[in-house]
Amino acid sequence: MRTLAFLALSMCGVCEGMFADGILVDNQIPGGNIEFVRAEGETIHLRNEMRDSEGWWFWWAFRVRGAAGCTRVFRFEKNRGWDENVSNRGACVSLDRGRTWTYTEREPFSPQQFTYTFPKDADEVWFAMSIPYGLREWEAFVGRHRGDPALHLGTLCASRHGRNVPLVRIGSPNAPYRVFLSSRHHCAETTATYVLEGVLEGALAQDALGDWFRRNVEIVSVPMMDLDGVVEGDQGKHRAPHDYNRDYTEFIWPETRAVRNLLMDGRTVDAFIDFHCPHYNDPRIHLMMCRAGRTEANQDAFAALVEKCAEGLVYRRKNNYPWGDMWNCDRLYATGISSTIWATRLPGVRFSGCYEIPFSDTRTDRTGPAGVPITPENCRAFGRSVAQSLREFLPNEAYGPVLPPPSAVGAELFSQKEVPADGGEWPVPAELARMESGFAVEFTLQAEGKPAPWTGVLQARFREKDKVHLPFSFGSDDRGRLYFRMDTHLSVNEQNVAQATTVFDGQPHRVRITFEPSAACANDTCVVCQIDGTEAFRVERRRGRVGFSSVFANTIAVGRSRSPFRGRVSDIRITKIR
Repeated sequence: MRTLAFLALSMCGVCEGMFADGILVDNQIPGGNIEFVRAEGETIHLRNEMRDSEGWWFWWAFRVRGAAGCTRVFRFEKNRGWDENVSNRGACVSLDRGRTWTYTEREPFSPQQFTYTFPKDADEVWFAMSIPYGLREWEAFVGRHRGDPALHLGTLCASRHGRNVPLVRIGSPNAPYRVFLSSRHHCAETTATYVLEGVLEGALAQDALGDWFRRNVEIVSVPMMDLDGVVEGDQGKHRAPHDYNRDYTEFIWPETRAVRNLLMDGRTVDAFIDFHCPHYNDPRIHLMMCRAGRTEANQDAFAALVEKCAEGLVYRRKNNYPWGDMWNCDRLYATGISSTIWATRLPGVRFSGCYEIPFSDTRTDRTGPAGVPITPENCRAFGRSVAQSLREFLPNEAYGPVLPPPSAVGAELFSQKEVPADGGEWPVPAELARMESGFAVEFTLQAEGKPAPWTGVLQARFREKDKVHLPFSFGSDDRGRLYFRMDTHLSVNEQNVAQATTVFDGQPHRVRITFEPSAACANDTCVVCQIDGTEAFRVERRRGRVGFSSVFANTIAVGRSRSPFRGRVSDIRITKIR
């Protein structure tokens, strides 16, 4: 066996391994990600790049040139304690520079390595952890449907690296139903976008299904939320300080802020579906269900429809993860909530869920023989099944909004007619302090005179000694608009106050604040604020942190009010809720 000398270079994201017999390994392909470590005989040692991900993840993609006729073993070295990077059918391999892909499953492989015999005429071969999906694939989809009057292409926002993030709409904004679809909150989860494509193609099809969608549904879709990560080959998962799908508390990324603003335009979003991929070797399609305390019947009913309609890939709803089951609970969202949890707060939403699409094959159990291999074609077929399920779900009035307003029951716990204009604090009844049940605070806000800038803070503390804290304030400008300013992720032990600023027109407005202890974690709390019967925002305490999000239906404007308080709070009433 020959001893091979090598030269490894790593500059500006370029990774190369040059061997004495002319073999070259690098990451210079769309979504490329690899570090060359060393060569030992016929084994090439590699390591996938974590980049700005704080934990281990398993995406990699690279090309090999000059290996025609050779057999090589590609071995992954440990990175942050893990070396399992090869999925259930081996590596994905392309002989035509990424246009088509197959699996290396006919040759030996394990989670740590794979073997490949290069065809004698293969001067350049691409390898990837899963079948890639990037801008080229998206442009191919657009090209297949270009000229369709139902398809409207636009831009969600500019990414953090200056790219235009694609936004697609299908149908009319005046349609009876509205559906939001997204994928690639974790940019390495490639097969999810092929399924999303299938949903869009079902809505655009020249058949009965497509005709129904064009007449009845507006689809709003962001196929690649983390576009920069898709193009650059990042992991996306665990991106510091938190990844895109934990950013629906703070909204630090431009794409998540844009989705928030896009969907809080006063119109109902009937269904919100975010497509993901699970662990590298999990072959089960499953639905990540949202929090306990929310209506789970709609999620299970929609899953039953998908199971009944499923084509292309294998799906059984027995594999779904209900809220509170195993790791699908509050601790999974310690750094921030996901898009689908956030979407349960949108006015009138009837279904919100995350579908996980495996990387290489699907079957009904984790163990056993290989199942149905993942291909772009059968992913799209499964996506059409999701579209058919929406066709059956949306017109069914039995599936009402996910979050009906909580009703007050039981005895009155506290009441007070007047509160000082600069805010007030009051003792909390013992039952309330123990947080054994949820409770509602109702009061009336009265602005003094005509619209004029004013601010005020009504305070009570979150279980801090014997006080309750309502972390928001009210203010106005001189235009008579309703708007909010949000300060997020505050420590409950500090004196900071999350700000919600609104305008009052000299008339009283009824405000209802509902405190909901978490069914999954007894020390956590959710606070919901309604103004004149419309949910305005909610505040959640999780693991000693507070997250704030607004879902008010009117236009949001960012700003501050600097004038003193002019108004009063009265008629406070606290009641127990179920």
